[in-house]
Amino acid sequence: RMQKAIRELVRCPQNNLRVTCNKQLFLSKDKDGSPAYSDNAEVVCKDILAEWIGIDSLDSCRSTMMINICNWLVTVFQQEDVLQRLQRLQKLDIVDADGAILLYHRLVELCKGSHEEAQSLLDNVTKLKETDGKPPLEDSPFAWSPHDKDDSVPTICRKVKEFERTLLEVAPKLPSEKFLDHHHEEMMKMIRSMDFSDCQYLLLNWLLSLTLNDISMFVTFQKVEVPPEKNGQELDSSPMTSIRSPGILKLSRENKEDVHLAYTIRIVDCDGKPSKKLRKRWKKEEPFALLSKSKKDLQG
Repeated sequence: RMQKAIRELVRCPQNNLRVTCNKQLFLSKDKDGSPAYSDNAEVVCKDILAEWIGIDSLDSCRSTMMINICNWLVTVFQQEDVLQRLQRLQKLDIVDADGAILLYHRLVELCKGSHEEAQSLLDNVTKLKETDGKPPLEDSPFAWSPHDKDDSVPTICRKVKEFERTLLEVAPKLPSEKFLDHHHEEMMKMIRSMDFSDCQYLLLNWLLSLTLNDISMFVTFQKVEVPPEKNGQELDSSPMTSIRSPGILKLSRENKEDVHLAYTIRIVDCDGKPSKKLRKRWKKEEPFALLSKSKKDLQG
């Protein structure tokens, strides 16, 4: 699945993929989102393939180069846990965007209608988590996650999970309208009973999960000379990448010495989002909420 996903990304990079070689853009997107290679791409690929892989005289060096890059990326992501960490971050979204807006509305209500006070409650907790206690781990986006609450919140989390299981059981159909209305009313009652800390907890988790909306990931490869004592090691025993040292990827070549590539993974913009995101979303959602309420009033 990973191999297929990366190859599809190469086939249609749009704004989601850039490949550079020696600080020069090698692969980007064309106007229609299709891959656009630089003028010297074939020459660059031919040189790298000859030096790193030991392959000469190919008709399509670009295609072969991209296949190799895809293979390297898959190997690296299987060896590292960066994707699992990002998935953990994504799973902090317990209530989805619609639920977050309802919770924000409840928090504003608790703040006697003051959006400024509601935003301050969320932003101040975020700053406290960033600076309180031990310094956060350098390579961890979860150092200040508020995912440690243990009171009334587990009830709503359990209800959400039960609802998800029901949807999966009846898929591809939907549950009855009566079933959906019942659970909607039940959740609305729970939200109306939430206090300040409940709303803070769930909303902070949702804001943290939004990190995935804007992150950029940089993966670099560089040919290196590995000390003799590291030669012959299997890939799994090679050092993994960290903030201080690169990982090592070994390329085995038939009848030739192995080539070692040092790789690094860097993630940019891996920060929790500010509370103003909620207010902006609330303003967009409010007309739909009013329309839905008017419709129910008419039906009533």
